[in-house]
Amino acid sequence: MVGYYGNFCLGIALLLSLIQTLGIIPNPMSRLSRPACQTANLFTTASFISLVILFLANKQHYGVVQQNVEDSFTYMQRLFAIWQNHESIMLFYAVAITGFGTAYILMTKKTISDLLARSVIGAQGFVQTGLYIYILFFASPFDVPVEASHAYAEINQPPLYIHHFVLYLGYVATSVIYSLVLGILLEGKRIKAWVTFSLPWIKFSALTIATGLLLGHFTYFSKPTDWTSIEINAFLTLGTCAVLLYLVKHVQENHLFKKGALFLGIVTFYKAFVLNILSHPLYNQSVASVSSKSRDLFFILGYFTFGFFVTSIMFLARIKQSYEENQT
Repeated sequence: MVGYYGNFCLGIALLLSLIQTLGIIPNPMSRLSRPACQTANLFTTASFISLVILFLANKQHYGVVQQNVEDSFTYMQRLFAIWQNHESIMLFYAVAITGFGTAYILMTKKTISDLLARSVIGAQGFVQTGLYIYILFFASPFDVPVEASHAYAEINQPPLYIHHFVLYLGYVATSVIYSLVLGILLEGKRIKAWVTFSLPWIKFSALTIATGLLLGHFTYFSKPTDWTSIEINAFLTLGTCAVLLYLVKHVQENHLFKKGALFLGIVTFYKAFVLNILSHPLYNQSVASVSSKSRDLFFILGYFTFGFFVTSIMFLARIKQSYEENQT
């Protein structure tokens, strides 16, 4: 029953996310984008709580619990087992991304134009929609195969899970940077507006990723040769955030820095968020079969490649417009 409730909450969150996405284009429904984002966060959080209950109650007829929890586990070990599988982590991603969207709404309620806010929230809805579809139809922790084999991993590694948790927060925070780029391109606002509202999120993403890497260094990965693909991706993302911070702080000094900052904002999101989702099933436990994993990857790759294609066209159109304005 709890599992059905979790899937139901995800379905409602998907519908709300679709409504939120309408904010990308000005229309009568776009005014609903803000409450839709906040309500989606509530339903997604309720879904994640349902998953926690399944793990704590050791509901073995759910494949994701069957594969990660043993009867002898303590309640604390069952909580840590949530972080050992791909499906649960993707649900956490959904909670975090809607949470960051809600935080953005609250932070900019009185300091940003209504049209820009709707476009940014709508762009965030586009990212959320892809993630919800992926979870519901390809990586749901509530209806995975019952025939999943037992594959218990070592649970007594709390610092490792905290290390990953902090890194994932940094990855997801880049979605707001990307949404701000889309909002600026859609509304034709000046780069200065993007710098003002994206700088806190760039700093937050860089700080959380750096903190996660330090936690990993002092616990399990004392040398770079011990890093997994998670740590390598985090280090590269931290590098792009550092370059992005430099461009943002010197954006008024060079015309190329303006366009470079916008483009790197797009790249940072795809490097951190999308690439991590693409590679995650390959190194993390999942109850899905190999063929199912391939379908997962094709969906994520296709969905976000479409997003990258559209964003790139808008970015090139912005460059052309700027060039024509300079010529006149």
